[in-house]
Amino acid sequence: MILQIFIYGSSYFLNQDRQSELLEKLQNLGFKVNKHFEICQGIEAVIIFCKSWTQKRKGLDYDIDGIVVKTNLLKYQNLLGNTAKSPRWAIAYKFAPELVETTITEITLQVGRTGIITPVAELVPVSLGGVVVKRATLHNQDDIERKKIDRGKRVKIKRAGEVIPEVVELAPGEEETSIYQIANECPVCRQPLVRGEGEAAHRCVNFACPAQLLGRLLHFVSKEGMHIEHIGPSLMENLIQKKFSKPSL
Repeated sequence: MILQIFIYGSSYFLNQDRQSELLEKLQNLGFKVNKHFEICQGIEAVIIFCKSWTQKRKGLDYDIDGIVVKTNLLKYQNLLGNTAKSPRWAIAYKFAPELVETTITEITLQVGRTGIITPVAELVPVSLGGVVVKRATLHNQDDIERKKIDRGKRVKIKRAGEVIPEVVELAPGEEETSIYQIANECPVCRQPLVRGEGEAAHRCVNFACPAQLLGRLLHFVSKEGMHIEHIGPSLMENLIQKKFSKPSL
């Protein structure tokens, strides 16, 4: 697969006065420019354009998650400037996430490096936003109870922010009777789980839990930690299994 891009701007204006003229200039110079743009007169025209692409985007041969609305006059772009994170002369309109139905086949529990237990729904594989989704987060017991989740139930899922799969709700007609309950012991070290008063998460408080140790080691070598390359989960798991790495207080 060849990587393709759309050019939408330049570091200087190439003697153009408007964003639309700049796009035309870039195209004339041989750059690939997205043809699906429109000059809108007023906010009502902007809203109509954005809503029209809610359905039309399905006909594209690539995925989009929204539309960027920009000030057309480049002098106004210069005048408005930028914040530390984004331009003041542009705003993104995001489409509502796509929802698809599938069935939860199992619910597994993941143990984080701090001991927090995260339930994960194992799903009948389904295509969502061009990606085959097999798992989705359930966050915690409160989330499970609020959505009436359990094994074997049909549910609607989405990709939160078009990235992370998440169970949204039960599918229409699905019974709300049974609700999954997180077990009282850690799925890895089998020590009791603790849920503090007022807290949503269950925790494994066993500092020697192999899953926590693995998480701490992976965090240590990650980019957010010491940024040590060529050390991944498989190597760390071997070190823990062979007791080359042990927890210490």
